[in-house]
Amino acid sequence: MAKHPPPERFKLTKGMAEKIIAEVPQTVTYYGEIQGIIHALYKESQPPKLVVRELATHALVDCFFKDEMYQKVVNALRKPDTVLFIEGTATEEQEKGQVGSIEVARLTPAPDFDEARYKRFIGSQPGYTGTLTTEEFIAAVRDDG
Repeated sequence: MAKHPPPERFKLTKGMAEKIIAEVPQTVTYYGEIQGIIHALYKESQPPKLVVRELATHALVDCFFKDEMYQKVVNALRKPDTVLFIEGTATEEQEKGQVGSIEVARLTPAPDFDEARYKRFIGSQPGYTGTLTTEEFIAAVRDDG
């Protein structure tokens, strides 16, 4: 087995650490998606803005959309519990690890949950796990993982 030299060490002062922290971006921007329910609509702001309560974190996210998306937004407001898939250029607050805002590229209502369809799905793939029970299959996947 090869020996590795000990790692080089550096002295880090509080002042140096503060300078490093100041250089780290507070936000990061990427193309992404959130799922959520409309909390508020600001129709007279420019650009118009939705505030969406994200399902995963329950955080409020500012979603800026184009005027041509207005009718989709109005349609989504017809049912108070409509879940939206909102994708676009997201800005994430690094410290919180949460999306703070999105420039909306696409806004799509999620399909309504159909309990009867869900129940029909259960058991629809007999033999999917081969000779293993569901529990044995999950355990085997975890062991490989």
